[in-house]
Amino acid sequence: MEGRRLYPIGIQTFSKLREGNYVYVDKTELVYRMIHGVSDYIFLSRPHRFGKS
Repeated sequence: MEGRRLYPIGIQTFSKLREGNYVYVDKTELVYRMIHGVSDYIFLSRPHRFGKS
């Protein structure tokens, strides 16, 4: 399948991500708008047990 994009599972460096055919979504603008928005409060939830070993 030509043109198939892969998810970067286990990729640790940005250069490998860019050189391979991996999916990359830049959310820099969304974070900037969230931080500089009109709201005084920001709530970021996470999945249950996220980051636990």
